[in-house]
Formats: sequence, structure tokens, C-alpha cells
Amino acid sequence: MKKQRTKELQTVDIDGEKYTLIAERIKYLANEFDYSIDTTAEFIETLNAWKVKAVLTIKEDGKINTYSGHASEVIGSNDINLTSALENAETSAVGRACAMAGIGVTENIASANEVTGAKEKLKDVKTTQRRQSGKSAEEKTLEKLTANIKK
Repeated sequence: MKKQRTKELQTVDIDGEKYTLIAERIKYLANEFDYSIDTTAEFIETLNAWKVKAVLTIKEDGKINTYSGHASEVIGSNDINLTSALENAETSAVGRACAMAGIGVTENIASANEVTGAKEKLKDVKTTQRRQSGKSAEEKTLEKLTANIKK
């Protein structure tokens, strides 16, 4: 008999919406299913980032169902990613694979961890844009030229 995957798991509220923590998805998975998870990681040098694919296999009722999730993290893009970008990307990829299996899905597929991380990244981008908007046209042109030379 197929288990109820949309069971209400512990959530957190972010801007009025409910999101499930990845840890809650994984605990539920571990307690309720016969499963395996395989991850593969790739370093993208041009982005200074790790890209991870997680494949979740759930065995139930004589069937094998497979779900995947992807995530990437730029090294140094936040405090955690200064030292643990690969681990962070792997955790996110596993959380997304769980969500694709219907585990911990509320109103959103994204986990609380992903939403919090995305908000931090957006804050960093806005800070960078504000800094750059105060630069002279010559400084901006020099930065663009330097960036193109590095490519």
C-alpha cells in the first residue's frame, strides 16, 4: 500500500507561507520508506560553484520509483558557503528530490532552507548593485573590461 507522502510535517513560516525543513523531509523518508539516495557533484570552475544532482529511489509495493533534485551553490556566497558549499548544495539537492517524491510538500516545493538561502543571495545581489550604482562610468567600464579579460 502506498504511503501518504503529503503528510503534514513540521514547517516554518516565511513571509506568511509554510515551508518544510529539509531535515524534516529526510527524517520522514528515513522512518517511513525503503529508499536509497545517490548524489553526484560537479565543480563549475567558471562560476566557482558546486552543482549536485540527487537521485532518490523509493521501493514500495513491489515497485521502484525514482526522483531527482538539483542544486548549486557558489563558494563564498554566504557564511555557510565559505567552507561548505558542496555540502549545502548536496543537502538542497536531496531536499528537492524528496519534494519531487511528494515528501514535505506544503503550498510550495521549495524547502525553508532554499527560501532562506535565496533571500540571502538576493540581499547580496542588491547590496552589490547599490555599491556599483555609486561608481563612476569609468569605474564600471574598467570592471567590465577586467571581467572580460579574465574570461
